[in-house]
Amino acid sequence: MSLLNSMKKRIFSLTTLLLVLVLMGHLDNVRAGYTKSIDPAINFKGFIPLTPGASTTIEITPGGDLALTTVLCLGEGTLKVKLTKDDTHNDLVSMFVLGFSADPSFIPNFGITPAEISVSTDIAGTLAGQGIIFIITLVNSSESNKHELSLELD
Repeated sequence: MSLLNSMKKRIFSLTTLLLVLVLMGHLDNVRAGYTKSIDPAINFKGFIPLTPGASTTIEITPGGDLALTTVLCLGEGTLKVKLTKDDTHNDLVSMFVLGFSADPSFIPNFGITPAEISVSTDIAGTLAGQGIIFIITLVNSSESNKHELSLELD
């Protein structure tokens, strides 16, 4: 039993160390609870940390069709992700959610604009109640690729 407790402590320590190192490298991008604009070729401007009960909205304007958003869930709960695009008509939008320490670990979702598509995944206690979620959004539009992503961890 003590070996299991020792392994849990090591996993927790390593996970905490990894999160601290990642967050230290992206301090200018770590602010939850407000609307943030992201303008990348492939969106990877930093990590969005969420604790249970926290939510944030992000306005994404990718350079191309693809945007990648990374969410660090700092506690167990249900992560709800909602993509909203209502400034064009008859364009295809899709969202793919990939999560480590999440159930389900892969969720695809599609819609036609104006659209509001959403998914949710449970963050399990595998990594000391923490999880990392990658959200890939694709907007196939000749007019505007700008869209909004709402995140909430309950």
